[in-house]
Amino acid sequence: MSVDKQELGITEGRIVHYQFESSPGIVVCRPAIIVNAWREASYTQGEVNLTVFTDWTNDTPAMSGKPMEWKTSVPMHVASAPGNRKSNTWHFPER
Repeated sequence: MSVDKQELGITEGRIVHYQFESSPGIVVCRPAIIVNAWREASYTQGEVNLTVFTDWTNDTPAMSGKPMEWKTSVPMHVASAPGNRKSNTWHFPER
């Protein structure tokens, strides 16, 4: 599936959710800001660079224990059902 970033409003400065595996089988979300929305033709999955706001040491060892993490070329995840989560992806916050 190719993602149209302009149509979806994927741009720098947007707040999104970054999903990662905090422990085996447990995927959680943390807030993140898009710092680079790749526009090159080779990026078709909504890839962006993110600054992720962690829950500090509560997210260790999955994250570094720092207040922010930089994640690069993270693909967009379009959930097919509520609660469907995939690690190392991002999505717009639920409303």
